[in-house]
Amino acid sequence: MASSNIKKKKRLVYISYAVLLMLIYLFEYSANISSPLGKGSFSLLVPATIISGIMFKEWAGAFYGLAVGAAIDVYSQDSFIFSTIALFVICCLVGLLITRLFLNNTFSAIILIWGATYCFYLTKWLFCTLFGGNTEAWSYLINITLPTAFFTSLAGIPLYLVIRTVYRKIVNK
Repeated sequence: MASSNIKKKKRLVYISYAVLLMLIYLFEYSANISSPLGKGSFSLLVPATIISGIMFKEWAGAFYGLAVGAAIDVYSQDSFIFSTIALFVICCLVGLLITRLFLNNTFSAIILIWGATYCFYLTKWLFCTLFGGNTEAWSYLINITLPTAFFTSLAGIPLYLVIRTVYRKIVNK
């Protein structure tokens, strides 16, 4: 009987997280919000996907990374399946690191969110601009990629704290 309740709660958590990711996706790509942060912007979708690797471990995080990366690639025109592969690998690695190497606490989660976000944006810059033959690649790195990675990783911290609090309340009921 208790096993049945645990499975229902787990299913509820996975489905609610997928709905949360869809809502964030719809908010980011349909609202067309201009950022007051200069040339850099921020995205809640990348850290929310990385958080799935932290909370649900490697394979569930990899699945969320695959799904969100595919959704990002459908909308963007500059990266051909890059986000799909990158978020799949990054979320799987974050899940493996939190399972095998790091303690699952807030400090480790913040370090992983910052590192994985910078890894995602710097790798995207490397593949999209440097290998694409862009002569203004270094200017793009300084003016757009680094501020975007900074603001995105900064936005990931309160997002993680909110998601972790809600997740714990759902699981402990």
